[in-house]
Amino acid sequence: MNDTDKYAQMTNAFESGSIYSASADHLQEYLGLLYSNFNANPQAQGAIILRGLTINHIQMARLIKKLNTQNTWLTWIVIILAVASIVLSLIRA
Repeated sequence: MNDTDKYAQMTNAFESGSIYSASADHLQEYLGLLYSNFNANPQAQGAIILRGLTINHIQMARLIKKLNTQNTWLTWIVIILAVASIVLSLIRA
């Protein structure tokens, strides 16, 4: 698939809203297309910037969700260890 077809695919993804469910690989590919076409079309630079910001926002939101999930698990592990420590210290006393 050439860059023109990929750019059309990205445009369709933005217009249909499917950009929000696009895979991480597709988002990276779309960013590459935007950066490579930034100077090629001065009239569309505003739209290119907004699309780039949208893709970066989607990636950041996914990263925050992933980190939040990891932090939740870590919090539960710390709570379990703290409770186990208290129980063991009460048994020793």
